[in-house]
Amino acid sequence: MGTRSWWVQNSSRGRTPSRLTRVKMNSGQAVHLYELANRIPSMGGTKIGPVLRQVARDVPGGTSIVEVGCWLGAGTAQLALGLREREREGRVSLHCFDRWQAQPVEIAKAAKKGVSISVLENTLPRVQRTLEPFEVPIQFHQGDLMHARWEGSPISVYVCSAPEFLDSGLTVFASTLPRPARRGRVGPGRDFDSRISPASTVRCMSA
Repeated sequence: MGTRSWWVQNSSRGRTPSRLTRVKMNSGQAVHLYELANRIPSMGGTKIGPVLRQVARDVPGGTSIVEVGCWLGAGTAQLALGLREREREGRVSLHCFDRWQAQPVEIAKAAKKGVSISVLENTLPRVQRTLEPFEVPIQFHQGDLMHARWEGSPISVYVCSAPEFLDSGLTVFASTLPRPARRGRVGPGRDFDSRISPASTVRCMSA
């Protein structure tokens, strides 16, 4: 199977964005989902989980969160947890871009978490099943990242964990990316634009 230059777009099942702002987790459910999120094989999404949860909690309504380089959904799960805890009004869309085509280097990484995947496997169905318990609507965009296009609402949070796309992605999504931000800690009313790990960038707008 060669690299895909086309895009398949579909949604996960979950609560509607308007209801999502009202979702409250009881303690048992919260513990279960946090444990589930931490079990997902990760290329870095779990490590930066506190950042992802916070920016998702603080995101303004009427905007979108875009994650490029979802892999098996570890970072996406952290974003979903933040959205579940969000109390601000307004709809927020979560979009994930990836090829979801397993490469040899990913096999051993996944196996360390007890997950068996095969080379060139289409991992998107697996990711959708993994994320379904979080009950957050997600738009999945599958294909070659270099052919990605954006036609959605303004992007308030942009997360990129695809090394080959760290810089070029800023061009693809430039028209609706958050304005250039000063560097600083993540927090209400603060901008954040930093490569918070060697292979990850998070950019978000002011609250």
